[in-house]
Amino acid sequence: MKKANIISKVIAIGSLIALTSTSSFAHSGHDFSKLPMKWEFTKETKAKIENILKVNRHDVSAIGTSRLEQKFFDDYNVDVGNSFLAQVNGKTITLQRTSSGILIKEVHRFSNTAVPQIPVQKTMEIKKVSMRHHHQGHDHTALPYQWVFSKKTQSKISEKVVSGKFPIVVGLSSHERKMLKKYDIKVGNTFNARVAGKQLNIKKTSGGLFVEEGKGVQVASMTQEEAM
Repeated sequence: MKKANIISKVIAIGSLIALTSTSSFAHSGHDFSKLPMKWEFTKETKAKIENILKVNRHDVSAIGTSRLEQKFFDDYNVDVGNSFLAQVNGKTITLQRTSSGILIKEVHRFSNTAVPQIPVQKTMEIKKVSMRHHHQGHDHTALPYQWVFSKKTQSKISEKVVSGKFPIVVGLSSHERKMLKKYDIKVGNTFNARVAGKQLNIKKTSGGLFVEEGKGVQVASMTQEEAM
């Protein structure tokens, strides 16, 4: 059962390799898999981690996170007990999810681990974005972001992408809209994503997403699939 659970997590975050690890902070019933991913935290949580690293570089340290950020972990199948990487202020660290937040377990001097970054990573890309339906008062900045949607949101988009009928309008729940806002993606902003094998240009709307086929000219970007 544990092996099957690890495999399902790997598929959920778009990676082909699963590693397992044990922990001295183990609790019965928790999954202590080491997930092959880097997590990109919100600004608020990054600031908390940076403050801890300034005063405590070696000891294990616990950090509380909001209920919303805990839901983010749930969306991407990061369970309590799972460990993963993150890069904060130029440092690569190993963290573990706890029932109330995260645990800094190790600060690495060097890390060349090539794993996908979830849920967003910056790209170096020139985009030609038409994105119709502009509205006054909205920020129409084209962000250099490659977003990796949760499995739930991908399923909403992929069904319509496969049909090939663009543009596509996709509704998002309040929770999903809050998630994009936490990463500074505002109504009117456009960004990239790859769903169902297609590169997409996506604009955030007040109710969800407006999706067109990718029209950008890539200079040097790394998609989720290329990172695997």
